Amino acid sequence: MTLTITTLTAPASRMTAGDVTPTRRGLAGWVCLILVAMGLTGGAASAGTFGLFRSTDEGRTWLPVGSGLPGELRVDALGHSGRNRLAGTERGLYVSRDDGGSWSRPARGVSGDLKVWEFANLGPRVYCATANGVWSSMDHGQSWTPVGRRLDGTNVLSLVVVGELMFAGTDRRGVHVLRSPTGDWEEISAGLPGEAQVFQFAVRRGVLFAALYSKGIFRFDPESRIWTSRGPEWPLRLVATDDVLLSGRNPGGVFALRDEGISWNWASLGLPEFAPTWAMARVGNSVLLGTSGDSGLMRSDDSGASWMRSDQGLPAGSSAIAFGPAESSVLAVMILK
Repeated sequence: MTLTITTLTAPASRMTAGDVTPTRRGLAGWVCLILVAMGLTGGAASAGTFGLFRSTDEGRTWLPVGSGLPGELRVDALGHSGRNRLAGTERGLYVSRDDGGSWSRPARGVSGDLKVWEFANLGPRVYCATANGVWSSMDHGQSWTPVGRRLDGTNVLSLVVVGELMFAGTDRRGVHVLRSPTGDWEEISAGLPGEAQVFQFAVRRGVLFAALYSKGIFRFDPESRIWTSRGPEWPLRLVATDDVLLSGRNPGGVFALRDEGISWNWASLGLPEFAPTWAMARVGNSVLLGTSGDSGLMRSDDSGASWMRSDQGLPAGSSAIAFGPAESSVLAVMILK
């Protein structure tokens, strides 16, 4: 078993299963964290423990796929472009032309040793956030070129599209916006705390929110171009439905913001106590959650009001660490126990 304990300042890479974060619960909190970590034997630090699975019923049942993806290679991001599926790993990109069944390296562009954190689509292009800036492809992931120059050498953790704008969240360099695919990045970090790590974005009713690891959730006002805090919430993952903003803690379960205020309410009914959140994604009218425990993949059909197991076909004791929704199916990366 590998046990890693981090402080409330995350490492330079985004956390995955196997990392443990202290809370503000004192000694009792540390005890529960160690128990959570012990439940993840064979976790992210172990070799040959990752698997890819596909669902065609919005995450209710799963089948194994992923031929060509090395089993020891952690996949941190899943995306799509046209009919192709994309996998971003700790060592470069992979492309699938058969809905995740088989995978190969792209023809050129992103190097085979570059960490890839997230994908986003805007117009005919697909973009990826990497440990060396943002890259884009015009041929469904077969070739890639860097986007702009101001984020060269920057660890970009997250991407999101709002209208015709692309937003990039970085590791301690704030938030940047791209207004044209041939332009360059412009920083828009006013109101954010310094040294913020922007792990994820979410858009609810056209409003942009950013999840800052250990530093809260912030709302962006496009008129003033200023970010404002949405209350004392400590997210690792963030997802929006039509009705609610859901924040997944690590550990501590899920909390929901159901209005325009700053009051976050417990939304973990059906989840294991102090459940860590490794991944969250909206799939159709449901939300999928990767966690640990007897079932490492849970589903909510009521915007986080309650959760149920959604692991039929998955190996016992496995935990989901990434999701990739697309039009016809959803992919999930699992840590295998």
